[in-house]
Amino acid sequence: MNTISAAAPGKPVDSQYHVNIRHDVLHLVDKNPGRVLDVGGGAGATAAYLKAEHGASYAAVADAVALPPIPEIDLYRIGDLEDEAMWASISEDAGPFDTILCLDVLEHLVDPWQAVRRCCDLLSPGGTLIVSVPNARYHKLTFPLFFKGRFTLQDSGILDRTHLRWFVRETAIDLVSQPGLDLESFEGGWYLNRARGIEKLAKAGIAPGFLFLNYFAKCRKVAAAG
Repeated sequence: MNTISAAAPGKPVDSQYHVNIRHDVLHLVDKNPGRVLDVGGGAGATAAYLKAEHGASYAAVADAVALPPIPEIDLYRIGDLEDEAMWASISEDAGPFDTILCLDVLEHLVDPWQAVRRCCDLLSPGGTLIVSVPNARYHKLTFPLFFKGRFTLQDSGILDRTHLRWFVRETAIDLVSQPGLDLESFEGGWYLNRARGIEKLAKAGIAPGFLFLNYFAKCRKVAAAG
């Protein structure tokens, strides 16, 4: 079994988001992930983990931030994630893919809806797109806003100053409800499972819109008729 330099479940490798394994979404990945593309995947920790531990046959990463890639990564592309030419080159060199991850990256794009459509185009029939977006109703954003008039941007987290788009449950579902994609599951959760202490309350229906930090969606590409 291969060994990769990355995090234990729920713990980052270091303080940088871009080198975390996203254990919080691994339960959504198919048993046989096949060829994997991680959009916004940083150094490739999650894609490399799927290859080393979950039998993925190929691991590709596309990101706007240049980091030394993990050795298990087969294709590593750095560039503008809204550039059509970048997506075309990935498709030509490595597509199609069986699993595409877009984990807390779409909110940084001017047109995340177009990015979802491009992911759909890169998927094999029956392939899956797994998306994570932050929840704009999360209490650490809404409570200071409503009760103290504070909306202070930060370097990371729910109030990351580089967020261009904001989502709640309905708009997150709308984001992934694109032609050719079937929404298979949709759930609330927490980045790297850091809030398990309130998980039971949220799942019991007590103000889940305020307790969930993220929304996770799993979509499957519909096979063409005929």
